Amino acid sequence: MSYSALSNEDIEFLKAKPNISKLVDSQQKLHTSVKETMALVRRAYELDKVFLDFCEEQVNRIIEHIMENSTVE
Repeated sequence: MSYSALSNEDIEFLKAKPNISKLVDSQQKLHTSVKETMALVRRAYELDKVFLDFCEEQVNRIIEHIMENSTVE
């Protein structure tokens, strides 16, 4: 393999011996983080829906009150 097109940093990376156990550990941590993030996003969507439903209910109550108490026909 010719290293002429590679930087010194690239060559060092290619010559390094991978630490498989460290890579596996990092991959497991990443997987756990992704699962936790997905759960948080799902919960945020659920809370968003609850909040929007509440706001919609309040707006409808206000509109209903205005319509019932309006003197303009």
